[in-house]
Amino acid sequence: MEAIENRDLYLLKLLIEKSGGYVDFTQKDETGKTILDLASASGWPEGLEVLQQSSN
Repeated sequence: MEAIENRDLYLLKLLIEKSGGYVDFTQKDETGKTILDLASASGWPEGLEVLQQSSN
């Protein structure tokens, strides 16, 4: 979630790659938000797109 908060596209892609392409979209942070919630709220379309592509 740090990659989303910092808008770090390189780190986001690296984490997805290292996890074998698996992203747990149900995991929540301490405020109850998922990674998709954070990406949507951040107004970072590139990050949201990368996450959505990883779910395919």
